[in-house]
Amino acid sequence: MAQTSQIISNYLRQRGIYLQNAEKLYDDGRYRKASEMLWGAVSQTIKALAAISGIRLGSHPQISNYIKDLSIELQDRSLRTEFTNMDKLHVNFYDEVIDPGDFGLYMDLTGEYLKKLDKLIDEARPTNGSKDLPASFRINS
Repeated sequence: MAQTSQIISNYLRQRGIYLQNAEKLYDDGRYRKASEMLWGAVSQTIKALAAISGIRLGSHPQISNYIKDLSIELQDRSLRTEFTNMDKLHVNFYDEVIDPGDFGLYMDLTGEYLKKLDKLIDEARPTNGSKDLPASFRINS
């Protein structure tokens, strides 16, 4: 568990760095780069959530599939639909699909989504080692 805890901490520490960079880039009007930093913060948070159960996510499709499965397991469609907005941040880095005038909205949406993921992380972390977790939080054996 100590190693898992360190992995989770590393993901969340990196998330903090990405968020700080995103804010600076946003303030400088560098929206494409800021969007990639926001996407990085989201992906690091999802990786932290998965790591609680020993699941390692490496690729974009793995992250997307994890959120899809988790939204089904938790019967929370918003996890997936909001992820679609977050995924647009990643696309924006390459193709500039987000209007610069709308970028502040994406900053806000990212903050709200991260709060939702943080709540799931808090709920998934076992406090006494015996907490039952939904199936998608666990390693599939």
